[in-house]
Amino acid sequence: MQSLSRTNTVDKGIKICSQGQMKALGTPGNNQTPKLYTLLHSPDNDDQSPQTSLDSKQDSKCFCRSHAERCQRNYLKSPKPTQNQRVEAPQYSKWGIGSTQSLAEHLLHEEPCACAERCLAASDDEWFSERFSDDVHPLLSLNNSKLSESIFKWWQTLQSTKSKANYTEVIQKLFSVVPGKDQYRDADSSRCRTCAVVGNSGNLLGSFYGPLIDNHDFVMRMNKAPVEGFEKDVGNKTTHRIMYPESAMHLDNDTHLVLLPFKLLDIQWMASALSDGSIKRTRFKVIDKLQANKDKAMVMHPAFIYYVRSTWLHLRRSYPSTGFLVLMFALHICDEVSVFGFGANRKGTWHHYFENMPKKFKRTGQHPGGLEHQIILELQKRNLIDLYTGW
Repeated sequence: MQSLSRTNTVDKGIKICSQGQMKALGTPGNNQTPKLYTLLHSPDNDDQSPQTSLDSKQDSKCFCRSHAERCQRNYLKSPKPTQNQRVEAPQYSKWGIGSTQSLAEHLLHEEPCACAERCLAASDDEWFSERFSDDVHPLLSLNNSKLSESIFKWWQTLQSTKSKANYTEVIQKLFSVVPGKDQYRDADSSRCRTCAVVGNSGNLLGSFYGPLIDNHDFVMRMNKAPVEGFEKDVGNKTTHRIMYPESAMHLDNDTHLVLLPFKLLDIQWMASALSDGSIKRTRFKVIDKLQANKDKAMVMHPAFIYYVRSTWLHLRRSYPSTGFLVLMFALHICDEVSVFGFGANRKGTWHHYFENMPKKFKRTGQHPGGLEHQIILELQKRNLIDLYTGW
């Protein structure tokens, strides 16, 4: 019979839950080492050893956290429990848990998600609530593919093409190639989905964020940003790659392709690139036959792009950057979001970590970079995301 052992440690005493333990405890797990956790011996079993049997979910709980340094400090300061000794939970003021209430006791009550740090969709922050909407799902499906006339006209102005294709026919073709089901509509009190949004900023260089990034359930990267050769700073795990036809790259079989469609032709390209390869040009020559798992392919909803542009950024002409759209995507499908590789480096230079340092300041082109950065800082200030900006 398996049992939880308090002696399983890695990296200077940081506690880790194995995949099997996570599943046995009814907590989300994956093939990577999950997040740092707090192990709690149930008050109902005070007469038992802390090496509690995994056969009973009530015996113990395994709880993941996103802050490596804080969890490490708390673990190193806490004494090893002896038999019949109860480990007290940390304080979680958001849920009004006082010093007399343990995390195990808290878990007996229904909560919006299973995360100890935060539950984004259940945030009571007024500023966030004014902007965040569950009604606009970020991904296209057969059930939600209909577009209003106003949003369709706006979407068609982003990158005009000569395509005269019928939208309904394009959608039907798309979902004959990739899954058309609703995805990531699974938020409930048992889910704690942690996500890392990894941008391309040069502030990642020398950060050694790699292991921290890889410890998230989802790791989202964008466009052609490389991993090989930068693993110590950017990690080597990728669960989602967000891109558009002109920035596409081949993917392994385990990575989700998330298309950012800035025009109807982009959706046509995706259906083609994952089937017959008939489309070879959009704005310019693109990959005609894409190596990717079509069963893991998704398309960001044009209405979601419009929602981010109108509700979060209040834009008139320009449209959100890829990085900001990916962050918004994460906020809508994850419970905890950590952001890496956004903004300038410590010298104030904006550049990509995989490119040579520019001699001149790089502007953000069609994207409202300054406004987006302000919103990201506001999200951090309100403890809605964790923002990592290098050293």
